[in-house]
Amino acid sequence: MQKKILLFLVLILSSFTLKDLFINKSYVYIENTNGEILKSYWYTKKNDDKIVINEDSKIDKTELVFTNDLVLEEYTLKSQSNNSDYHIKRDKNILTAEGLSKGKTLSSRNNIGGENWIQEFKFGLKKFINSKSSTFNFITLNPDDFSVKKLVATKKNIEDIKISDKVYRTQKIDITLQGFFSNFWRAEAWYDLKNYNLIRYKANMGPGTPISVIYLESFN
Repeated sequence: MQKKILLFLVLILSSFTLKDLFINKSYVYIENTNGEILKSYWYTKKNDDKIVINEDSKIDKTELVFTNDLVLEEYTLKSQSNNSDYHIKRDKNILTAEGLSKGKTLSSRNNIGGENWIQEFKFGLKKFINSKSSTFNFITLNPDDFSVKKLVATKKNIEDIKISDKVYRTQKIDITLQGFFSNFWRAEAWYDLKNYNLIRYKANMGPGTPISVIYLESFN
């Protein structure tokens, strides 16, 4: 009887996948930039064979569409704060973008080959955190001009991060541009080792811009 129970548990665990950690979940993130506070609400759901993530704040609305294997296929942003409304879509190796970005009408079409595409760090790096790899190369689309930027995420130390009264055991990640340009921009991120949620993120938008700190306020 004990062997049957153990076999049953093994079958349950083997059918458990990474996506099960955040389907039908809600997140609240707080962003602090020079004392200006922005609260955003994120919701995840299963939609047929896709995973859809929606964000809502007082200035932005975002939607991300992933495959069941957590590969990003579409990204849509509508922002009142910087007069933006654009859509990015991947079709095999082709990444297309069109719409309004900071008041400018833009469009682009890039052959990115087999590159990993990440547009949002709250969810895009979960597979990497769950892997045994120490580095992860990927591309992102610069919203200012729809140009492709190459980045690399590198695992650093395991650190305890305290948010309010809760302590999280986290994997620290450094994110930089690839190659020579790594000297010009760097972000730090900490991910919960239990469920790979982004707990804390610290970066600016480029030289001369203020540092923003984002942290997870709640998760259900």
